[in-house]
Amino acid sequence: MKGRAAIGDLFAGFCKEPKDGGLNGIQFAVEHSTTIENTFATQWVATAPFLAEPYKGSDAYITHDGFMQAMVTTFDGSALKMKKWALRPSSIVRHSTSSSDVRGVKRKPPPTILRWLLHSPCS
Repeated sequence: MKGRAAIGDLFAGFCKEPKDGGLNGIQFAVEHSTTIENTFATQWVATAPFLAEPYKGSDAYITHDGFMQAMVTTFDGSALKMKKWALRPSSIVRHSTSSSDVRGVKRKPPPTILRWLLHSPCS
């Protein structure tokens, strides 16, 4: 893959909601990293409310004069194990935080994890 446009297209999916095939909400945490000359290498773990289990991987970034020249990654979106509820668009809906619905029945606001999932850091 070459060029800014191709790389932009690759990462655009991270801002889409999981119900739309995106990965909005995924978090990457560094487990180990090191720099060897002009190469930064890192091992990481990805977690998200919609993942059935953490996903581990690694990246290497080759730089020159402070700019990234190349990147190698083990990330494979098709290898992510998604929770079944995360794959059903009807299960991820924005709920009103009002205290009653149209029938006057009291209801609670959505659970914290659902509110977190619905918050989009990409918007």
